[in-house]
Amino acid sequence: RSRLIQVSDDMVFDMDVPSAQLSGRVLEAGGKVPVMGAEVVIWWAEDPARIRQFANTDHLGRFVIVGLEPGEFVLSAHKSGYELYREPFSFSAPVADMTIRLIQGKGVEAQVRDAISGKPLRSMNLHAVETIRGRHGISFTVTLDENGVGYVPSGLAGSTLSFGADGYAVAEVRDWSGDELRLKFTPL
Repeated sequence: RSRLIQVSDDMVFDMDVPSAQLSGRVLEAGGKVPVMGAEVVIWWAEDPARIRQFANTDHLGRFVIVGLEPGEFVLSAHKSGYELYREPFSFSAPVADMTIRLIQGKGVEAQVRDAISGKPLRSMNLHAVETIRGRHGISFTVTLDENGVGYVPSGLAGSTLSFGADGYAVAEVRDWSGDELRLKFTPL
C-alpha cells in the first residue's frame, strides 16, 4: 500500500527500495550446516486473508522475502526430516541476517490406506493444509513410502489438518492430538 504520487516532467525524486526485506539462512540446530530446500513462510497474524509470502532455501540455506509491510506476523520454516519451526514475528524494518535453526526429526507417523480395499496408498504425495482457529496455517507435502507411511510435523498438534490425494476425497483430522495418524481415504 502506498499513497498516490503525481510526477511532472521535470520532477526528480529518490526512493530507497530495499531488495530484500527479510533475508537470512536456515541451518541445522547446533551447527552451521545449511538446510537446502526448506520452505519459509510468513503470514499476517491477525488477518489470514492477506497474502502470504513464501521462499525456499537455496544450497547455502539462504532465503529472501520481499513485499512486507510493517506488522505482526507468524513465521514458519519446515522441511521433511526436520521439526517445524514457528514463531511470532514483529516486522518494522528490513532484516538481512535472520538465522532459523531446524531440529532434525522425522515427525509423527501417518499410515495411509484406501478405505475400501484397506491397501496402503503407495509412493505418492499427500497435500496437507493446517487450520488454526478457523485460519489457514501452513500447507505441506507428506511423502508416502511403499508401505503407505509418511510423517507429519509434531509441531502441528492441536491443529485441524486436511489431507488430499489425487482420486480420493479429502480426509480431515480435527484438533489433532499429536498421536500417530491412521488415515483412510475414500475413492471419488
